[in-house]
Amino acid sequence: MCAQNWTIEGSNGQPIYGTSDLPNSDPLGTLILCHGFKGYKDYGLFPYLAKQAVGRGLLVHRFNFSHSGMTDNIESFERPDLFEQDTYGKQIIDLTLVANAVRRGKLPGGGLDLPMV
Repeated sequence: MCAQNWTIEGSNGQPIYGTSDLPNSDPLGTLILCHGFKGYKDYGLFPYLAKQAVGRGLLVHRFNFSHSGMTDNIESFERPDLFEQDTYGKQIIDLTLVANAVRRGKLPGGGLDLPMV
């Protein structure tokens, strides 16, 4: 398994920090893994879920929503000001942006035949 970090622009121009976990061979499919309201991509079960999915041949893109309060420093909750502004709508925008980046091949592992949203 190989992990590659990436950043794309998210809701209101705030960065979305992500990690792509790639299998050692050609992936059988792609999984976009999202955290909940108070979670983040490197917390709790998310690295474990990514590892399990990669072990079954999937390419996994996990990311922090742009207003989750998390940055690329996974040791600290650095942006509580963004967390205060978070909404369900911003998370939908972020998920759409990640899905479109996957489809367009802008994230590690190449493109995926997904409909544009």
